[in-house]
Amino acid sequence: MEITLQSDAKLKISLDRQDMDDLGLVYKNMDYSDKSTRQALTSLLRRAGEETGFSPLGAKLFIEVYKSGDGGCNIFFTRIPAPKGVAPAIFEFDELNDLIDGAVKASALYGHRIYRSSLYRLNGKYRLMVSCLDYADRLSAYFLSEYGEKLCEDELGAAICAEHGEELIAETALETLAKYFS
Repeated sequence: MEITLQSDAKLKISLDRQDMDDLGLVYKNMDYSDKSTRQALTSLLRRAGEETGFSPLGAKLFIEVYKSGDGGCNIFFTRIPAPKGVAPAIFEFDELNDLIDGAVKASALYGHRIYRSSLYRLNGKYRLMVSCLDYADRLSAYFLSEYGEKLCEDELGAAICAEHGEELIAETALETLAKYFS
């Protein structure tokens, strides 16, 4: 195993066939939705963090895996920082089922484009606050308009939710709802 910190935001881990066997990984079966793959990647990140100081905290993590010629693979971990100055989009849902349906589908289709999502209850309705990485086209946020009403996209709306709403799920609402309702 070779761990290389390529920059503050990018880490490369090269695994040979023996490393793959030790971790219980098979290249063609690697999938982040698989629990054993997630555990192996988490283990690799911990070790790399201890050796290099690399940490994915405070950012989304983009993971790329490429097969290498020796039966192993190269794994690249890239930190994608939160966009600066982009306000979250806030959606309101009258019905819990609409929220769940939208969250599960948005997580599956656009989860890699969403930096953070929090769920609040305010005035008997559910409000989902979504901060996107795709701030140019905002497809991930606009997708949710099929399931709930987009209320706003500004810091004031976010502050109102945070101050007056009951926070139900902080930071990982889409992932959490998808995990339990997929």
